Amino acid sequence: MKLKLLSKEGREEEEQYGVSTELTLFTDPWTIKKKLTARDRSHQNRLLLNARTVDSHLVRYLPEGNRKMVQEGPGLTVDVYDHDTDSTHQILLTKLTKRGSYVLSGGWFFDFVIRRVLKKKDEIGMYWDRSDSKLHFSVLSRAPTGVSSGSVLAVPSQAPTGVSSGSVTIASYSPLLADP
Repeated sequence: MKLKLLSKEGREEEEQYGVSTELTLFTDPWTIKKKLTARDRSHQNRLLLNARTVDSHLVRYLPEGNRKMVQEGPGLTVDVYDHDTDSTHQILLTKLTKRGSYVLSGGWFFDFVIRRVLKKKDEIGMYWDRSDSKLHFSVLSRAPTGVSSGSVLAVPSQAPTGVSSGSVTIASYSPLLADP
C-alpha cells in the first residue's frame, strides 16, 4: 500500500467542498474549558467565559438572529446537556458589553454548582453541538482534595460514660460553598 501525500491544490479542493481525507485519531470535543474560580461558584449565579473561545466555538454557529440576541440583546436561553448525569438544563447565554466576556447565568448556580457540588479549581468542559443546537457539559477533573475548610474533620474525643474510647466527634464543618 502506498501513502499518498496531498498537494496544495488537493487541500484547497478539499476545503472548497468541505471534506477531508486526513485521518484524525482523536479530537478532544471539549473546546471550551475552564478551571472554576470562587466567583464562578458565588451567588452571582454566573459562569464567566472567555470571549474569543466562545466566539470561535459557539457563537459563530448560531443563526444570525440568535447571535444578535446573545451579543447585543437580553441573551439566549440554551439547552445544556450534562454528560455525567444524563440531564438537560436551560441556561441563559449573554455577552457582557463592558468586559466583552460571555456569561452563563439563570440556573448556573443551582443546576450546576449546587447540584454537581462544583468546587474551586474543578475543571469543566463544554462544546456546542451544531447538529442538535445544544451546549454539552462535563466535569473534566476535580480539584485536589485535602483536609481544609469545607471538609468535615473528625477528631478523637473524650469517651462519655458507657462509650468505649476511640469514638469521634465532628470538630468543625463549613458550608458547601466554603472554598478550600
